[in-house]
Amino acid sequence: METIEAREMTVNYKEELLGDIMDELKKENMSQAKLARLFNLTDSVISTMKNKKYWHWINPEVWQVFINWKKSGLTFYEYSDYLSVISFDEFWNLYDKKVGDIDKVKLIWFNLSEEDKIKIISFIPKYIETRPDKYYRKDPIQFLTNKCWNDELIKPKKIYGIADYSDIQLTDELVRRGYSGELIKKIKI
Repeated sequence: METIEAREMTVNYKEELLGDIMDELKKENMSQAKLARLFNLTDSVISTMKNKKYWHWINPEVWQVFINWKKSGLTFYEYSDYLSVISFDEFWNLYDKKVGDIDKVKLIWFNLSEEDKIKIISFIPKYIETRPDKYYRKDPIQFLTNKCWNDELIKPKKIYGIADYSDIQLTDELVRRGYSGELIKKIKI
């Protein structure tokens, strides 16, 4: 009886594994280029996988990535998130505006580069500081789709209401706006 490690390197197992990979690509409606990006592989590795003659050129570490994926039982997107430095859940909890179709937001997140994910996570605290009220933050899907982490942060100006004026400033402002003396007395009371 062969060991699991020995079985994993047999041609039959590689054929079975590649069949599973191609089935998963179809199921998730994913291109091979996207698969290469998710697993940090070159496009040449993916094209080599199609032709059995060239399998010996595929690096054992690449086979190990696919073997680990197969053992995990996860989808490609879930497995790439598992391998990622920053998971979707970290983004979702940090952004803290849980609205919209989470599956669409996840799909966008899974297709981002690690570099963009790091930029996003470092940008969010500053973004939240400029928009502490969740109501004024973009929905997560808009934030990711529009690549808002590349935007300039603009702090909102303070809008002065009546309560922000001293009595003298309030009187001057009301006179400047054309209010009469009687109306000013009523407002100040």
